Amino acid sequence: MLRFLTYITPGSTVLDYGCGAGNLSHTLWERGFKPLGSDVSESFISLARETYPEIGFLKATSKDLFKMGLRFDAIVCAYSVIHLSPYMLQYALLDFKKLINRDGYLYLSLQNSLDDQDGYTWEKHSIPYRPEMNLWINTFTAFDIKYLLVHYGFEVIDISFRDPVENEFPFRKMFVIAKNNNTKPSIGSFYF
Repeated sequence: MLRFLTYITPGSTVLDYGCGAGNLSHTLWERGFKPLGSDVSESFISLARETYPEIGFLKATSKDLFKMGLRFDAIVCAYSVIHLSPYMLQYALLDFKKLINRDGYLYLSLQNSLDDQDGYTWEKHSIPYRPEMNLWINTFTAFDIKYLLVHYGFEVIDISFRDPVENEFPFRKMFVIAKNNNTKPSIGSFYF
């Protein structure tokens, strides 16, 4: 995340998409950015508003934010789009393209297969710290995400990785920085 922050300047508007309890929004605010947190969970939004009243939080999807006419210098998705179905992910990326200002940036934290050879998957996995619960998780290879982002009008600037730690899903973590390259997304949907 620190590498991503070097691409945007303090005072920039940043959408924390899938903000959860608002911790990342607060970190952005402390570093001088103007965050807006959004999540589809009313309980998360309520908690974020209570914990960080100085920051704006909305219960909204990417489509809702676009309909509101909002625009941002950057969008941060810290492990939020990994829960979207492949079909919904395509629409979220199209919305992100519309929500990011010209030459704005997108940051994605994703799950990557440990050997980067398995290709794209969309499967249920048990939560490491709550094994009785399962979540649908996307895993991507670097090639998958590059192709997908280019298809939707972004230029991939940087991709880095780290191994999982205790109480995380057992996938390598992939961090992607992309830029709105001001081209129109390719016509038609991209299907995995």
